[in-house]
Amino acid sequence: MTQTVRICVVGDDATGKSSLITSLVRDIFVTSKIQTVLPQITLPPTLGTPDNVTTVIVDTSAQPSQREALRIEIKKCNVVLLVYSDHYSYERVALFWLPYFRSLGVNVPVVLCANKSDLPDESSMAQVVEEQMLPVMAEFKEIDSCIRTSAREHHNINEVFYLCQKVGAVRSVFCATHSDNLRL
Repeated sequence: MTQTVRICVVGDDATGKSSLITSLVRDIFVTSKIQTVLPQITLPPTLGTPDNVTTVIVDTSAQPSQREALRIEIKKCNVVLLVYSDHYSYERVALFWLPYFRSLGVNVPVVLCANKSDLPDESSMAQVVEEQMLPVMAEFKEIDSCIRTSAREHHNINEVFYLCQKVGAVRSVFCATHSDNLRL
């Protein structure tokens, strides 16, 4: 039986959400300007997906005028890929995005993605984990895992979507087998 995992890619504008998706699909970084929000993409189970999983990737906009479309997509997904890329967008993870998900009443796992890790900064990987990822994971139990990526360097692109597929597939199977007892 083929499962479908729906990944909703969410985050502030200019964090590289569309670039992550494009880098996955094209296997290279696209240097030309890409559209702000990409159309929905469906990956069949044969394209490196775990356990015979069809994957639907939905790009979203952070614009307030698109908030209703964002709400609908978040409510339909199995897993949220929450992308940040700088200090400001990192701060908004805890101040806006995760409280927003809670306000919607959704109970889906979140994969937190620190994108644009190729950009120069003074932080080491250990420092990012200790100072950014671990504190927010401790505060928000819906965060399943965290990963650093770079669409430009194609660093951890396949891994971040594979992680979402695994988390979403486990949740999808759990919900299907416990649907009588589970309130989402």
